[in-house]
Amino acid sequence: MNETQNNNGPEDTQEEIAVLRHQLTSTLMLVLAIAVIVTWYFAYQFYFTLKDSRRSAKAANETRARIEEFNRTNEPQFQELVRKFREYGKTHPDVMPILNKYGVFQATNTPAAPKK
Repeated sequence: MNETQNNNGPEDTQEEIAVLRHQLTSTLMLVLAIAVIVTWYFAYQFYFTLKDSRRSAKAANETRARIEEFNRTNEPQFQELVRKFREYGKTHPDVMPILNKYGVFQATNTPAAPKK
């Protein structure tokens, strides 16, 4: 019959332990290498994200300053344009729905519709 003899002597056992120890060491070194690479990648991403957020904050502050300057310098011109639209809307009733839609001419002289 097929009988397998298991003659594991001390030398065979020591050899198997050495092979297993080598595999375990190789696996641990591979895991360590992957952990170092992933850590380096996260640090790299964190550095550039932080640098980018600082740049974005600076750009946002510059944009906000430009908008404030634009509003400060152009507000009188804008108010004059709105005033002219209102005057034009008073003499041309067909433009009133457009002015009301965009909030240029909010006040109307017509009475409110009765509630039903």
